[in-house]
Amino acid sequence: MNKSGSKTIQQAEESIESAILQLNKLQDMPGIAPVLNFLAPRGYRPVVELQEDGRSMRRHDAATEWTPEFGEIRIYFEPATDAELSAASDIEPGDLGEYDEAAMTRELLEALEQAEKTPGHTFVAIKWFRDTFLPSRGYAWTQRQERRHLVLSKAIEDGIVLTSRIPNPRAPLHPTTTIRLRRENDESAAAEDAVGLQTVGIANDLLSDEDLSE
Repeated sequence: MNKSGSKTIQQAEESIESAILQLNKLQDMPGIAPVLNFLAPRGYRPVVELQEDGRSMRRHDAATEWTPEFGEIRIYFEPATDAELSAASDIEPGDLGEYDEAAMTRELLEALEQAEKTPGHTFVAIKWFRDTFLPSRGYAWTQRQERRHLVLSKAIEDGIVLTSRIPNPRAPLHPTTTIRLRRENDESAAAEDAVGLQTVGIANDLLSDEDLSE
């Protein structure tokens, strides 16, 4: 479990995914285009997993736990819309337009609390929350997908929204990423997530992620 405040495995994976998308900006460089068909195929988003001994590492651990001597990086691709790719590759921290960041975060947390109480939902899938539930709350800033992406990403980075993965019966190799609020008495939440991720990893051999840019 990462207690040092350094970048986590999850943040490192997301940074690598963003960097891969940025490679498309090099498409006019001589000799690069054929390589980009493999490293950054257009119309797809990358999913990155830092692994050790053939298993995905726990996402709340420090990124420094991964080493090139013993670690591996698994990269695969999933279809994505142009808007989703733009949100993942072009949005910069602080690009929140005319809206107040604190107000947006507060409304995001209010919406997530409501989503957690939605009848019939035993968990909150991150993509469903970002693209369906959050816009339905009527907040003006949620009408732009890239802004929803940015605010939710920041809340996860700040540790006020926790992520975890659960098995997906329809796609065993691609577990669903879920989110929930971190509450005052949730001291062991990160540790519980880490244990849960390790269990899923053992059960499914390989973990995948329906992450923020899906």
